[in-house]
Amino acid sequence: MICLLAPTTKELELAEKVTGNLAALTGQVAPCDVSSVYGIRRAMGISVPLDPPGPFIDLTTVTAEPMETDSVPIIAV
Repeated sequence: MICLLAPTTKELELAEKVTGNLAALTGQVAPCDVSSVYGIRRAMGISVPLDPPGPFIDLTTVTAEPMETDSVPIIAV
């Protein structure tokens, strides 16, 4: 049986220092410099299909023709 002891005060202080230093260092770079995009999305719970179903369309640049609608009389009640 393995019996683990609680961390000592010195170990807790060291862990806090390491965590603080890592947070400071990673705050100076882009997330993709620290981890892969896949890893970041996985940690956030975002799943993206590997193969997109079709080409992506930038909807902000598409100039579409107005849709045709059947002419239905409007009746006020």
